[in-house]
Amino acid sequence: MQAVPCRSAAAGDLSDEAPPAAGPAAGGEAASTPTAPLALVLDTNVVLDWLLFGNPHAALIGRLIQHRAAHWWVTPSILGELEHMLSFQFATVDPARRAEVLTMAGRWAQLRAAPPPGPASGLRCSDPDDQKFLDLALDLPRACLLSRDKALLRLRRRAAERHGLTIVAPAHWSLPGAERARGPAP
Repeated sequence: MQAVPCRSAAAGDLSDEAPPAAGPAAGGEAASTPTAPLALVLDTNVVLDWLLFGNPHAALIGRLIQHRAAHWWVTPSILGELEHMLSFQFATVDPARRAEVLTMAGRWAQLRAAPPPGPASGLRCSDPDDQKFLDLALDLPRACLLSRDKALLRLRRRAAERHGLTIVAPAHWSLPGAERARGPAP
């Protein structure tokens, strides 16, 4: 399958050394950049691939977020799902490691209120637990929803045709200039 690009500004320099976080979730102001960063919505499995498992596709996404070439947007319910999964489905993972994942999520995530639910988009995910990711991505300009979830991926054609929203699996996603962001995520 060919890599699917998202609409975006150039990725810029993505060296292995990540700059300090300064987004709203970290208690600071959003960094000013010459072009607006891409808005990303990551489903929980993609976040775990990045912050817990170090998956190479997710590491690239993480590097873009850490270098502010992309903003990772979340709502309180999305963060709550991450906490829930770490507490229950990954309860055997060292508690210090689980806490570290939550700390990194708080550092890099851009928190915003959940968009109002409603059928305005005409897109409904067959898995109600995943609707929150779709609603958030539709509410953001220039957004890309990265997911490995089959229910969300089945909506990719309709989302693109009706709303210009890219829904893609991380392994098939690309960003012009992102190939420079190689190496493990911190």
